[in-house]
Amino acid sequence: MFAQTSGDLKYASKSSAVWMLETVDATGDVGAHTSLALDAQGNPRISYQDFTNLDLRFASKSGAMWTLETPDAPGNLGQYTSLALDAQGNPRISYYDATNLDLKYASKSGAVWTLESIDSNGDVGSFPSLALDAHSNPHISFMDGTNGDLRYASAAIELADPSPAAVWPVGASRSVTWDGTGRVDLSLSVDGGRSWDFLASAVSGGEYRVLVPHAPSKFAQFKLERAVPRSVAETGLFTIETSISLLSFTASPVDNGGAELSWATDPGPADLAGYRLERGDGTQWSTLANLIRARSFTDRVGSPGARYRLFAINGHGEDLLLGETSLRAARPRTCDCRRRSS
Repeated sequence: MFAQTSGDLKYASKSSAVWMLETVDATGDVGAHTSLALDAQGNPRISYQDFTNLDLRFASKSGAMWTLETPDAPGNLGQYTSLALDAQGNPRISYYDATNLDLKYASKSGAVWTLESIDSNGDVGSFPSLALDAHSNPHISFMDGTNGDLRYASAAIELADPSPAAVWPVGASRSVTWDGTGRVDLSLSVDGGRSWDFLASAVSGGEYRVLVPHAPSKFAQFKLERAVPRSVAETGLFTIETSISLLSFTASPVDNGGAELSWATDPGPADLAGYRLERGDGTQWSTLANLIRARSFTDRVGSPGARYRLFAINGHGEDLLLGETSLRAARPRTCDCRRRSS
């Protein structure tokens, strides 16, 4: 805590009914913008601002001794500090750089502090709140003072697509997308994460195009793994579906002879290799068009009574009979030929 009367950083701890007070740092006007964390042994760690020199400061206690460090100086640094400790007890601090109006992040490994500017787009970084995930990747919420927006920064891999409850057709070409840097390994589960099939390694760029496998499931998931720094992300459950719905399939006569065939399916041609259209003659079927991606076709020799059937072909080359239709004779035109009385 900051003792405003003396300008010192102080620490209070309670054991049973007794409060113990300690002065941690009394060098100048210190102790503003404090953030406290305890290591696995209960030893206190404190980030704060030296208000005299406007530096970021860090205090740690082991046994009866406090150690004081200055991770970042000079400049107007260390406002709104937020402190967290990783699994090894190393400190991680997010804070506001008031000189450059940036969000900054300080991390210590061994005896070395590493400093990073996380966001420098305008006046950003005030009121940060830091949390570390299971792999010690930082996640920071903060204020964009330029636009008055709430902002979020993450060093982890975070999956974007497929979204939970998405439906991906077998054989479709779809993209797995994510936010985050580095090379990742991609795996797929169709049993809700109980087992995983490896798909690709060392993928970068935030997107990977996949041909949806013939593995129908309502419990599909993708997993991304980054080795350095370690990060694992999984999608929510989504569906891989084999069925293709025929929404409509019609055959209409053409004025100068033939048949105009049209159809609609779900999924549509964007998620299929194409369609195959056949015409029936007795018990024999002949192919009129194969792997077409249009949703209509004109059969120039089609005559009344001709039968047609439509297949969808997915990206694996598998075809599915969707339905049949036939061409009916055109209705004769009628006119009102009654003479009008003069």
